[in-house]
Amino acid sequence: MQSVVCYHYPCLDGIFSALAAYLHHREVGRRVRFFPMKVYAPPEGPEALRLRGHEHVFLLDYAGPRGFAVEVAKVAKRVTVLDHHKTAAESLPDVEGRPSNLEVVLDISRSAATIALDYFRPQKIDRKLWEMFRFVEDADLWRWRFADSKAFRSGVAAQKIKFDVNENPRIFDQLLQLDPCQVIQVGRTRLEDEQKIMDTVLKESFEVAIGGHVGLANGWGSCLAVRADDVRQLRSELGNRLADISQSRGLRAMGLVAYFEPDLQDHSKIKCSFRSSGDEDTTVITRAFDGGGHANASSCMVDFEQFQSWRV
Repeated sequence: MQSVVCYHYPCLDGIFSALAAYLHHREVGRRVRFFPMKVYAPPEGPEALRLRGHEHVFLLDYAGPRGFAVEVAKVAKRVTVLDHHKTAAESLPDVEGRPSNLEVVLDISRSAATIALDYFRPQKIDRKLWEMFRFVEDADLWRWRFADSKAFRSGVAAQKIKFDVNENPRIFDQLLQLDPCQVIQVGRTRLEDEQKIMDTVLKESFEVAIGGHVGLANGWGSCLAVRADDVRQLRSELGNRLADISQSRGLRAMGLVAYFEPDLQDHSKIKCSFRSSGDEDTTVITRAFDGGGHANASSCMVDFEQFQSWRV
């Protein structure tokens, strides 16, 4: 049985989830095909995967749009979802309503990378590689329990590795060749530069009525936002700082970072990445625009003209 591994792209947690799958399939000698899934341009149906009916499909770190996993299960021999997003837990069918060939492993307390590592259990995991998985999870969940997680995340970004396996067939070899110590050294220097960049970007922040007319009808209130087309890789850091500043100004403890997705090559829609603190649930907003993610970190695509109308 051939495997088809669909993974969240472009996302560090997503590609490390795929790495766990890659290591397992390499060890057991099973054929595998990788498919990067973009949240901002999701597959409309299982036909995008070019299935023949005998495959085991894995959905890693992104279960696809609502109903996608169930539709894939109608075509594939078996489907396994390994995810940790709040919206995945809400959109996937419960055990009673789930097809018998659909397996779901959900754990919102962990990242998909370590969920996949435990699921696939590749044998050749050395201390260096395990450390990288640990850093990826710490950063993805925004916990920062390990001193070097931020530097590692920034250092990997500095490598400018393309996470699309179709465009970069050597992606897994490149990840395996990373030296965490060297990556962290690069990341520490880069973090200092990023801090200066963020200070400049935050000076251009503006207030938005979240969701425009839709938000007004639902009482979503206002928060601060920035455009970050050239620094979209800093969306989480910018969003969290905006959330704190918004709260200090009497607005919702939420930040919006908006930018065009370069891979989409379509400026009629803009990506809106929301970050929040405390009990503020950003998915209430992003799900209204067919997006999703975690309570404190989620995103969606919005018509650009509509987004412009949100400005206060």
